[in-house]
Amino acid sequence: MQVVIVTGGGKGLGKAIALEYAAATATAAAAATATAAAAATATAAATATATPTATATPTARATPTASESVVVVLLGRELSALSAAAAELTQATCVVKAVDLTQVRTLPSVLAELETELAGVVLGNAVTRAVLVNNAGSLGDIAHTVQDYDVGALPAYFDMNVTAFAQLSSWFLKLGKTIGAQQRVLVNVSSLLAVQPFPYWGVYAAGKAARDQLYAVIAKEEEANSVLTLNYAPGPLDNDMQLAVRSQIGDVAQRTYYTAAFNDSKLVPMKDSAGKLVHLLLTPGSFTSGSHVDFYDAK
Repeated sequence: MQVVIVTGGGKGLGKAIALEYAAATATAAAAATATAAAAATATAAATATATPTATATPTARATPTASESVVVVLLGRELSALSAAAAELTQATCVVKAVDLTQVRTLPSVLAELETELAGVVLGNAVTRAVLVNNAGSLGDIAHTVQDYDVGALPAYFDMNVTAFAQLSSWFLKLGKTIGAQQRVLVNVSSLLAVQPFPYWGVYAAGKAARDQLYAVIAKEEEANSVLTLNYAPGPLDNDMQLAVRSQIGDVAQRTYYTAAFNDSKLVPMKDSAGKLVHLLLTPGSFTSGSHVDFYDAK
């Protein structure tokens, strides 16, 4: 069994990642089932040929094993959106949990509730892999330069985008051990802004850089414990956040650039970016733990 937890899973990229992961693992499971069935048929045929007097052995019917099943956990603020997304996840067992990542003081108790729920879901199953996709995040003030920030708004921004992120990551590392996951994988949905500065993106870039570095540290701390981390920059997505960028960014040149990219259909479809991330996660050796991988650089 695999357990995949996605923050911001009710819509946008988070929902796309959940759907792509469930579909990819279901396809892999079906292929494994077909291969096992073909092998069983070949074995039965060979046995019958070698021993004509033996009673024919019925062909084994391969069935999905616990390691092939997937539990997808969708976290987000809007329960209605989470439930609607869950209804589309027909290829996985789905758990939804309303979580407000802006409320960092009450987050530990909410995560404790979720841990209890998950313990019941995975009870009796061997968990081969647990994955946390930290997708949720907010844009912050991109209308002003750092000099003109409303500094009173900064603590709330960093609470959601850095503090809650760190809380979730710490909780997940312990959760993986609690449920006996053979491998734990933590994904930070990052950005080019984490590694390359652009004007008007100060608070956003600072949050993304902090997240990247935290996962680089975890990769070092847990390298002997079957833990992998990945900072994945999904590219300029065609989504609601990009719409906000085009309307709010204080830099005229960037607004012009992103408007042209939208008009020319050069923004990245969420399904494409989600698919590339899932391919990275399901392909052994496709990334170095703790590294930053951009959509345009991923194989």
